Amino acid sequence: MQPDILHFIKHRPADKVPDSRLKQWQALAHAFQRDTSHPNLVFICTHNARRSIMSECLASALANQLGVEGIRFYSAGAEKTIVHQNTLTALEAIGFNINRENGVTCSFADDKSAIPLFSKSISDNILPSAYHAVLVCSDSDKSCPFVPAALSRTLLPFADPGKYDATRNAVTAYLGSARQIAHELRYFLQLLQ
Repeated sequence: MQPDILHFIKHRPADKVPDSRLKQWQALAHAFQRDTSHPNLVFICTHNARRSIMSECLASALANQLGVEGIRFYSAGAEKTIVHQNTLTALEAIGFNINRENGVTCSFADDKSAIPLFSKSISDNILPSAYHAVLVCSDSDKSCPFVPAALSRTLLPFADPGKYDATRNAVTAYLGSARQIAHELRYFLQLLQ
């Protein structure tokens, strides 16, 4: 794994995650442990442009670092848009290798397959036929009241860095969201070890 990514995912913010969120992650971990025949997790955000994309990449890197095998991570949205440039910039700042040739991919280790990064909707054929859904923005709760292939649906919104897109604080905001996402995903994946 790239050393910068390892540093980022190991050094988490010290602030405490609210108990209500921990209970939701625990319930999701329990759902995975109960039914090992559907090891798919899809992070859903309205536009599949920021938080869901970061979640997919960070979850993949964390699972690798923690030795959690068998879970496949995806991202999707209520509608297709594009992966926001600030998302790619933040992932690069964390240490991910972003390749923009023949489509955009993200990689965290030389010995692991690159993750294709593109916006897709929750009805896209590329998603598995059954999965657990984590809604990472509060708007997706309204725009995706029903997720067709979801075995479980968990609302765990993260701070929206998109509010800062046209400001000089954009990268800082994206990295702040990524830290919170990594912190909570580490907790969840440790429950599956």
